Amino acid sequence: MITGKVKQGAMAAVLAAALPLVAGEATAQNRALVLMSSGGVLLDAQKKAFIEPFEEATGIRVVTVAPVDFGKIQTQVEVGRVEIDVVEWAPEFAIRFCGTVLEKITDEFDMSVFDPKYVSNECGIPQATFTHPFFYNKNVFTGDVPSTWADFFDTEKFPGKRAVWNSGYGTNFEKALIADGVAAEDLYPLDFERALAKFDGIKDDIIYWNTAAQLVQLMQEGSVDLVAGWGPAATQAIINGADAYVPVMNQPIMIYNQLMIPTGAPNREEALEFIRFVTSQESQLGHVSTYPQGPTRKDVNPTEFANETLKQNYPGSATNAVDLDPSWRWQHIGEMGDAWVNWSTQ
Repeated sequence: MITGKVKQGAMAAVLAAALPLVAGEATAQNRALVLMSSGGVLLDAQKKAFIEPFEEATGIRVVTVAPVDFGKIQTQVEVGRVEIDVVEWAPEFAIRFCGTVLEKITDEFDMSVFDPKYVSNECGIPQATFTHPFFYNKNVFTGDVPSTWADFFDTEKFPGKRAVWNSGYGTNFEKALIADGVAAEDLYPLDFERALAKFDGIKDDIIYWNTAAQLVQLMQEGSVDLVAGWGPAATQAIINGADAYVPVMNQPIMIYNQLMIPTGAPNREEALEFIRFVTSQESQLGHVSTYPQGPTRKDVNPTEFANETLKQNYPGSATNAVDLDPSWRWQHIGEMGDAWVNWSTQ
């Protein structure tokens, strides 16, 4: 179990590399805030869906910093020199650092509008959902096609190379256990030995990827037959030309991000205003209609999408979706990482 300050070695695959604040100082503006987000194509989509509309509606300037470096936020809070006002990241961190590094803010919001399964702590406001499904190459599988995680792990019925994220911090254990017949409600505590025994059956057919860029490249090249991936990155790859791949939206692992405010954030009121805007019905609807994520609000049900691929990969259309347990995962995140490294390096 990891406690206290985030251990950079154990959490290297979870925490992004530290970067300086190069976008400018929010305190130099009359009304401004600093948002730390994942960056990349997600940030581009966020700018169009709610950052630029928020700036226009309120006059509050949003300075963006990427990628997320939670260790940096923790250090800023400890030394009393906080520069980040809002951070968008996984609920595991909100659960672990709620009331210390992160401020309790749910009493400032109407939490009844959100799906209760995304309200996991007092410090995080649910922002968006996304999936970890798998995709198959329709040029390879032209008859019977894989449709479950059991199929993904069945190299006799569906032979070929499988692309897998080389990390124990992701959802590999959950996928393997579901494939091995474990019911979604019985996943936790994760049985590492059983999950890795399932991976033993496909180890010779695995091609590892470590970054979203590598995942996209594999799909663009068409060099793998099946891909277990980050839903948003894989969907963007399909939109941008890797259209040989078909999503399997049966049993995807459902993940969500939250918006949080570091303790001592210099622009707290602006941060609260921003979070209210981002999590409004209008903002969430605009975002999930144009980017491969789903809403956290109960009253957001998009019927129109920017393109057909977004509609096919929409998290809300998934069947038998599998929800994570962020509390258990945070308590055992170090064990998850160690178990995967020990297996993958043998």
